Amino acid sequence: MKTYLTEWRRFLAEETIESEFGTLKYSTNDDYIFLDAISIDEKHQSKGHGTSLVKKLLKKADELGVKKVYTEQDDSTGSVYNIFNKLAKERGSELNSYVKEKDADFEYSQNDIKTIERFSSRPVIKLNPEDVDPSTFSPLFIELIL
Repeated sequence: MKTYLTEWRRFLAEETIESEFGTLKYSTNDDYIFLDAISIDEKHQSKGHGTSLVKKLLKKADELGVKKVYTEQDDSTGSVYNIFNKLAKERGSELNSYVKEKDADFEYSQNDIKTIERFSSRPVIKLNPEDVDPSTFSPLFIELIL
């Protein structure tokens, strides 16, 4: 069975950025880049290698003239969010985080609900930056506006 995610991804070509410590896979189109997967060899984790790969991805976005990078964090480590948050601050970029409406256990208004097709066929709720605890939400959808 095809999911909404695989349905839109079939229009994108997946590419790879590799280093001696790990691999990053991403998809591109004219409007955005979607970080599909990042993996760092276990013995090299927590040493900045993931950040280094994402920096290369942002450089690629700059070269392509793409202004948005999306990804989905589906574990509770917070590592992907922390990398994106760090790089957003370094670049002076905007970082937005979203959760599926059904996973939001807080009050929100109808103005907070958005449908971002890169993430889900279901509506997502934009989180206030001070409320983001990446270990609490799975999946956590991340949008970096360059």
